[in-house]
Amino acid sequence: MSKRKNKKRRTVARPVIIKAVSYDASREPSGLRNHWAYADSKSADASLSPDVRQKLRNRARYETANNSYAFGVGLTIANNVVGSGPRLQVLDVDGSGQESDLARTIEWAFDAWAQEVRLAEKLRAMRFSRFVDGESFAVLHNNPLLSGVQLDVSPIDCDRVQGEMNTIINPLDVDGIILDEWGNPVKYRVLDNNPGDLIGNDIDKAKYYPASSVIHWFRRNTAEQHRGVTELAACLNLFALLRRYTESVVTAADLAMVFTTDAPEDETSYQYGAASQNTAVGKPKEAVEFPEIQFRKGLSLTLPDGWNVSQLRAEQPTTVYSDFKRELLGEIGRSMQIPVNIIAGDSARYNYASGRLDHQEFQKQIRLDQALCRNAVMTPIFNAWYREWALINGRDRTKIPVVQWYFDGFEHVDPAKEANAQSVRLASGSTNLMIECGKAGLDWEEVMQQRAREIELARKLGIVQETETSEDLEDDEKRDSDEEQ
Repeated sequence: MSKRKNKKRRTVARPVIIKAVSYDASREPSGLRNHWAYADSKSADASLSPDVRQKLRNRARYETANNSYAFGVGLTIANNVVGSGPRLQVLDVDGSGQESDLARTIEWAFDAWAQEVRLAEKLRAMRFSRFVDGESFAVLHNNPLLSGVQLDVSPIDCDRVQGEMNTIINPLDVDGIILDEWGNPVKYRVLDNNPGDLIGNDIDKAKYYPASSVIHWFRRNTAEQHRGVTELAACLNLFALLRRYTESVVTAADLAMVFTTDAPEDETSYQYGAASQNTAVGKPKEAVEFPEIQFRKGLSLTLPDGWNVSQLRAEQPTTVYSDFKRELLGEIGRSMQIPVNIIAGDSARYNYASGRLDHQEFQKQIRLDQALCRNAVMTPIFNAWYREWALINGRDRTKIPVVQWYFDGFEHVDPAKEANAQSVRLASGSTNLMIECGKAGLDWEEVMQQRAREIELARKLGIVQETETSEDLEDDEKRDSDEEQ
C-alpha cells in the first residue's frame, strides 16, 4: 500500500480588525471647539510657570482681601488644621521601646521652645499662605535672642524663592528649587528681600539654603510637580461672579424713586422741517440733569406743575438670590473639599444627620492635611531642634527619637452619644486609650497620670468617684490598713 504523505497546509496570516473604543471627548465637536482651545500637553512644572503662578497668586490675594467668603474659608482651614498647635509625644528615645523620664523631659523642653518662638501662630500663617499662594516656605535659622535652643522658624513669602534670570533653562532648577537627578530638593534660592517691597529690590541678590534648612509646604496634585498653585485656582472666577452678582443686586435696589410728568412737550424742543408741517423730524433736546438730593428722615418734596414722583418697586433681591449664592458656594467648596454649610457658615437647611455627615467628610480632609503637616513641616523642625537640644545636653545627636504628633480634636455635636460609643469601643477592645485620646488631641499618658493623681487625692479626701462603688472604696481602705500594719 502506498502511504499518503501528509502535506502541511500553508496558512496565510490575515489582518484582524479590532474595533477600538471611541471617546466622544477626543473628537472635535463644533460647539465645544472654543471650550477646549487652551488644552495642552505641558508638564506640571511647565504649566505652573513663574508667570502663571504669579498671576494666579496676585488674583487670589486680591480676592481673599476683598471677599468675605474667601477670607473666611482660609481662616477656617488654617484654624482647623493647626488649631492651638501640634503637641509632641515621644514614644521611644533610645530604641528600647520603654517609656522613660527622658521622654517627658524632651516633650516639656520642646513645648517650652514652641511657645517661645510662637510656633502655632507661624504654622497658622503658613497654612493660610498655602491656601492663598498655593505654597508656603519657612527658613530654619539661629536666633541668639532665644534661651536654650536657639533654633527659630521664620516663614517667608513664596515670591522670594525664585530662580536666576537670563539663564539657560535647566530641568533641575524649578524656579529657585534645585533638584537632584531623582527630583529631590537639594537647595533653595531665596531672595534677600521681597520683590514686592516698596523699596528698591535687586532680584539678583539671593542666598542658597540647603534643603534641610527650608520648609516647603504645598499639596502635590500631579506627578513631577515641584511648585504649588493657589487652592483658589479652580474657583477664582466663581468668587468674582459671586461678588458681581451681589453688587448688581445692591445697585438695582439703590434706585429709590422715579420722576415722571404728564405735561405736553414744548414745541421749541423739536426742530420742524420746512417740507412737512407740524411733523417732528428732529430729536428732543438733551435732558437737564437733576441735582443730587440727600434724603433724610421726615424730608418732604415739592415738585413743579405736571411732575410726579413714584417709588420704584422693590424687586431686588429676588427669591432666587439666596439659592443662586448657595449653588455658587457649593461649587466653590467642592474644589476645596468643603461642604456648603461650612463655607457659608449656615446649617439652617440641614437636619442633624445631614449636617453631621458633611462635617465628617470635612474632618477627613483636615486629618489628611494634618498628616501632610506632620511629614512636611513638623518632622524637619523637630529633627533640627533635637540635634541642637542633644548637643546642649550631651546626648547622641544622630539618634532621633520616635515621636507622634497630636492636633486639636473635633468636638462632637452630641457628647453623650459619643461618650457611650467610646465606652463600647473600649470595652470591646476595638480601640484603645491612645487612639481615643488622639482623636481629641490629647496625650493618653498625661490623661492616665492626671487621672491617677485625681483618684489618689479623692481616696485621701474620702470622696467616692463615679467609676468606683462603695465596696471598692472599702476594699481599698482595708488594703491600705493591712499595708500600714
